[in-house]
Amino acid sequence: LVFCDGFEIDFADNSAGLWTSAINTSGNLQYVNTRSRTGGGSLRVITSTGGRASLSRSTPSLVQLYIGFGLYIDSGTALAATASSNNTVGILQLVSITGINQVALGIDATTQKLRFLRGSTGGTTLGNGINGLDTDRWHYIEMYVLISDTVGVVQVRANGTMEIDLSSVDTNNAGGGDVATVRLGVTVNNVSNGSRADLYFDDFILLDTSGSVGNAWPGGAGILMLVPDGDG
Repeated sequence: LVFCDGFEIDFADNSAGLWTSAINTSGNLQYVNTRSRTGGGSLRVITSTGGRASLSRSTPSLVQLYIGFGLYIDSGTALAATASSNNTVGILQLVSITGINQVALGIDATTQKLRFLRGSTGGTTLGNGINGLDTDRWHYIEMYVLISDTVGVVQVRANGTMEIDLSSVDTNNAGGGDVATVRLGVTVNNVSNGSRADLYFDDFILLDTSGSVGNAWPGGAGILMLVPDGDG
């Protein structure tokens, strides 16, 4: 286990301790207790046309990693993205230790199918999902990534179903070599164009492949906070 957050604590108290930084341009990041996948809270990300809003977390240098999180698409705001973003609303960005956008996961604003790209949402599409994600319900997204110029691997699941399965692909954008930052929320393309969306995130978990446990698919894990009830 590298990092996890069940979004149980208010953003003002939580971000400094668990997340490294926040980006908010024509958007809003909120911790809410009115809609959650598990526990009592979730992260709401609202952006207007061209907006972006995301949380960033620095990590150890990783070449292989598993990520899981809950995702809810609110139907009250129609997804919208620019052509320069491949019509993709970015939801997850992996960045190298040198600051290079390695790969990105997003949603096609029209079909609501998952999309995986090298670079950012403005980069090269490596694979598309099979099924569109319904609005107004929770989905559990899982992803495995191996960073490599020639033998990169990408697998993305939604609600336990394999949506994207790629091997021998280039996931090492511009020779970045690793992943050292994870961005969650509405991310941007290579020219800082964002998207319009109203999304909720919950139960985020990041795993590496080390150790004997917690080194593979999260499997729908819920992240719950246990609060001490006293000393001792």
